[in-house]
Amino acid sequence: GQTVSFPTVSYDPLISAPVIFTENSGMYMIEVGNVYTVRFTENGLPQAEGWGVTFAGNSEVSYSSTVEFGSFRGEYNYSVQPIPGYRASSYSGSVDVQGNTSVEINFTQVEYTSHFREEGLPAGSEWWVNISSSSYREPAGSEINVTLPNGTYYYVPGASETTYSAQGGSITVDGSGVNTTVMFSPVLYSVTFNELGLPAGTEWWIGIQGLKAVESYHTSITLSLTNGTYQFTSGSYNSSFRGTSGEFTVQGSQEEIDVNYTPVLYQVTFVI
Repeated sequence: GQTVSFPTVSYDPLISAPVIFTENSGMYMIEVGNVYTVRFTENGLPQAEGWGVTFAGNSEVSYSSTVEFGSFRGEYNYSVQPIPGYRASSYSGSVDVQGNTSVEINFTQVEYTSHFREEGLPAGSEWWVNISSSSYREPAGSEINVTLPNGTYYYVPGASETTYSAQGGSITVDGSGVNTTVMFSPVLYSVTFNELGLPAGTEWWIGIQGLKAVESYHTSITLSLTNGTYQFTSGSYNSSFRGTSGEFTVQGSQEEIDVNYTPVLYQVTFVI
């Protein structure tokens, strides 16, 4: 015999309803069925974030919170398109359509753990990282772990030992955590030595215990030093003048020190 094929579903505009073709004992039957709305609603995605659903073999993408399909009665499979950085409450399933049907899909942001490590702080101090409006603290030598969703974040480190500081920066989380090393170093303060008494253009120098001497033809020499007490000496390449020596203390602020040069005096004996 001849094979006759009919589409399983069509739409008859004269009766404004779907027409379903079925076969029963070799006879082809025509049934009229209703189209129902199957609405998928998402919660948790940012506004205007695109998301997609495949239902009964048909795929739709929406930039609003809902995706809708027309369907007849029956059970149909669906799947939800993965969204980077988010986890869906359901990625696939089935829907038994017996009327207008709603399916809710909840999305939650995935968070990734980023690790901050410090170097340079003395034992016994505490350090912290301020990031994303939160502060995370640990003892020196311990790692700070922060869970964050995808995005770019600026961080500011600090320490209880105020004589140490570190530079802040930014990290970008994109599907995995980030490892960051925070380098602490002693805070440096400006110490300016002002030369007084030498003829203009005379080269002079400052020597500090444990440091290399610094020379200059100008009237001032500026060094960067940590907190502490220092011994200094001064001299010049004009042997007719003598510099001074002394002690000074740096304690959380810049310092200025005047270095006075005086002519070298020689004893003269007159014989009559």
